[in-house]
Amino acid sequence: MKQIKNILAIIGLVAVVSTLIFAVQTDSVDAIEKKEVKTDKPKELDKNVADTYQISAIEIPKDLNFAGEPVPQEDPDY
Repeated sequence: MKQIKNILAIIGLVAVVSTLIFAVQTDSVDAIEKKEVKTDKPKELDKNVADTYQISAIEIPKDLNFAGEPVPQEDPDY
């Protein structure tokens, strides 16, 4: 039983240390990737979503209530 406890403790320690090392190395890779060759073209903004992704708002119903109480739609801070 004590051996299993020690093995699990070592596995956990290795997992935590490897996560911390990976986090530090990822920051170094990002710094290297940010170095760019200067060109005459303007820098384009990075996109977080695909070109085919379309965002649309949902319609808010006229009679909106929460637990039987009306929800203020005009003043969101109310």
